Amino acid sequence: MLAELEVESEPEATNTNNCEIEQSAPVNNEVAPQESTETTGNPNRLNESSLIVDSNNKIQPAGPSTRRLARKLGIELNKLTEHTNGKRINKQDVLDYAKAKLTNNESEIQSSAKLTLPDVSNYGPIHTEELSRIEIATSNNMTCSWQEVPHAWVTQKVDITLLEQHRQTVKHQFKSRSAPLTMTAIMVKVVAKALAEFPKFKAMFDAKNQQLVYRDYCHIGVAVDTPRGLVVPVIKDIDTLSGLDTAKQLAHLSLSAKESKLKPHELQGSCFTISNLGGLGCSHIQPMVNWPEVAILGMASAEKTLVMGNA
Repeated sequence: MLAELEVESEPEATNTNNCEIEQSAPVNNEVAPQESTETTGNPNRLNESSLIVDSNNKIQPAGPSTRRLARKLGIELNKLTEHTNGKRINKQDVLDYAKAKLTNNESEIQSSAKLTLPDVSNYGPIHTEELSRIEIATSNNMTCSWQEVPHAWVTQKVDITLLEQHRQTVKHQFKSRSAPLTMTAIMVKVVAKALAEFPKFKAMFDAKNQQLVYRDYCHIGVAVDTPRGLVVPVIKDIDTLSGLDTAKQLAHLSLSAKESKLKPHELQGSCFTISNLGGLGCSHIQPMVNWPEVAILGMASAEKTLVMGNA
């Protein structure tokens, strides 16, 4: 069983079409030239060492002090070119860009243009296939989650020997009442009790107002793989349900998901999500948090392990 909790923002991809034109010069004791008007013979000609080429191969100037500040803050100046409208990049532009990144407002200054794939038809035949609505929604949600939620995973092996023995003993009683007692159904109830004790794990983080929003209810989503894509039906008010009712609802929602019969309200309102890939034989899983949730539980397959007893 794997426990999954938040975090790392996706690193920015470096645009190989953007580059700075650097001119090396020997070190000397002369005073550094002023930022505004570097000249070499012609007073109207900017020194190449102060120029930056943007993605459209247009030149934008930036002085030495601006460059030093950008290097100190770890900012690539060619990322600012599309936000300065061809004007000279100054230190305030660099500071504003850095501030926006630190306050999670990077989306306000980044271009919304999608990356264009290279043409690979030269190498052989290709064909395309339209994404389903579920696949598009999954793509958008996962992108949002990776950008908004810092991810960090904690993995813990758990001895379920006694639990599995008990499940095997009573599962026939559940099955006769149309309620398969799966390990996922058991974990839904376990997680509900854990969330009652640690409510922060079902809260939401309001970045705009810098506060936590606690949810005084307990709805848990369970990821289900279907022929049309991944969906997450939600079992409502888990803390008020018996083990039998939980198993029944999970079985009903899973079947509805695979038959494409889920209603909109059955996909909404989850506080926490469980993803179980044990059926695929996975020994490890690192699922992505389902934003605006703040945590997720990933379950891998059970395996028999030889354990040395006490001497």
